[in-house]
Amino acid sequence: MTTSPSDGLLLESALAYARMGYPVFPCVPGGKAPATKHGCKDATTEETRIRAWWQKQPDANIGLATAGLIVVDIDGAENPWLADQPERKQTLTASPLSLTPSGGRHHVFRQQTGKSWGNSSGKLAPKVDTRGNGGYIVAPPSVVDGNAYRWAEGAELLSSPNGLPEPPPWLVEILDSCRAKKPTSPPPTAPRTDDADRRAVAYLNAMPPSVSGQGGHNAAYAAATAMVHGFGLAPERALALLLAHYNPRCQPPWSEGELRHKVTDAVSKPHDRPLGWLRDQESAPIPPDVDISGIMAKT
Repeated sequence: MTTSPSDGLLLESALAYARMGYPVFPCVPGGKAPATKHGCKDATTEETRIRAWWQKQPDANIGLATAGLIVVDIDGAENPWLADQPERKQTLTASPLSLTPSGGRHHVFRQQTGKSWGNSSGKLAPKVDTRGNGGYIVAPPSVVDGNAYRWAEGAELLSSPNGLPEPPPWLVEILDSCRAKKPTSPPPTAPRTDDADRRAVAYLNAMPPSVSGQGGHNAAYAAATAMVHGFGLAPERALALLLAHYNPRCQPPWSEGELRHKVTDAVSKPHDRPLGWLRDQESAPIPPDVDISGIMAKT
């Protein structure tokens, strides 16, 4: 049966999260992709801005930014993770628990003081991800594929972030271990763009984000291909733009290493069109709603 929140419920829920101290932003109606330009970076607790978003699009889903939190995202009702470790599984029940439309579970904890955990994909176990700094979850009562997210009875999100439990010690150890394996070098930054490549940024900002389970790998590869082949950017420059302008809108965001792999693939694989075809052709197709007239005049 298709579920649809009653009029105003999504707005009121978004405001309730914000009043507890959780920054929120709109996602596309019926989906997980951000409906704002910068995704979770646009999340706010400011009531006026939240009202404006949902008054413009009342059926927008709710994105809840997870900076300062650590959410364990278990995909699938029959996921076997911790089935043979009931003691550890029991410790997860101390957290608020969101039940996803696909039968998955979101356990919501707060990060310990001094920790800085980001997002991970499959590091804890197959189909077990985490959302932390730089990430977000879709929050109840959002609807995807006609079914609603909901808080488990007795495990609703009712406190501020500071009132959330910390993850159990065994999970802290694993999270720290996963972080220790990541490169320590800072990710490439995207310096102020010149007139020549602002056109590439405009094109990238209008490309559809990568969403897990909705052709996410293909979308990310297409974005990488547009940068290194369509606009002929150097791989490091393409990676910097992807991290700065594309990755924040993805669900979940990619790691630097994963995006670098997409760029490498885009460089090495053959393409039907010539190198720089988006850069060199004034008639190159630009996504709708992207005004680059001033840029085109200069370039």
